[in-house]
Amino acid sequence: RDTAIACDDGTRQFYNELARASVLPVRVALYQLTCADQIVAMQYCLLDQRACYLLKPAYDERFCDYSPGHLLVYEVLRDLLARGRQEYDFMAPQSEWKSRWTKALRAQSNLYIFRRSLIGYALQAWKFRVLRRLRQMKQHDQAD
Repeated sequence: RDTAIACDDGTRQFYNELARASVLPVRVALYQLTCADQIVAMQYCLLDQRACYLLKPAYDERFCDYSPGHLLVYEVLRDLLARGRQEYDFMAPQSEWKSRWTKALRAQSNLYIFRRSLIGYALQAWKFRVLRRLRQMKQHDQAD
């Protein structure tokens, strides 16, 4: 309820299809931290034989004073070690809360594919020309 996943139909469909995809060499793992039968933090992860990949963390902001996300990371790491997993990947993007657990970063690449159509060319121009120019203008204004 009321999460970034639930609020967007496309995102919800992506995660639902991912959970149903039995042909993947990985499986979905949902970890949750509860208090008095209420979910206060959760992690949507993918697991393979050696690693856990954090796709989507979430926590109930009413419990933020207790750091439920960090408590859950601790418990997930304990579970993964007990199951013989060798790695826990926070995935991109880097954020302050993740840097409390590790300073190690991995290079990340993005791939964009656009159709050869008027809409595809317009989206490509927006992504790689217009947005880049707007970021440059913002940085220039902040430098002044």
